[in-house]
Amino acid sequence: MTTLLSQAGQASTGLNVKGFVIVAIVFALVYPLQKQLRAWVSRRRVERWREEDARGEQPKRDSDLDRTGRDGPDGPDAHDGPDDARL
Repeated sequence: MTTLLSQAGQASTGLNVKGFVIVAIVFALVYPLQKQLRAWVSRRRVERWREEDARGEQPKRDSDLDRTGRDGPDGPDAHDGPDDARL
């Protein structure tokens, strides 16, 4: 009886074929869905960019303007440091 329990405990360690099959099935189902979703999102983004270009609109990005309405850190209104504080 003791040998059966010890053998059963040893058999449960290591590579579990049932777990591997479950992971393989989940991957086989999820990966194609994820790939389709990424392709759909990419197509929608490209369509939106084309529509914006056709209308001549600039995309609105929060990083382009800071809260004061000036250009961000890379824009022409960017300041070099504390020397601009006296302006």
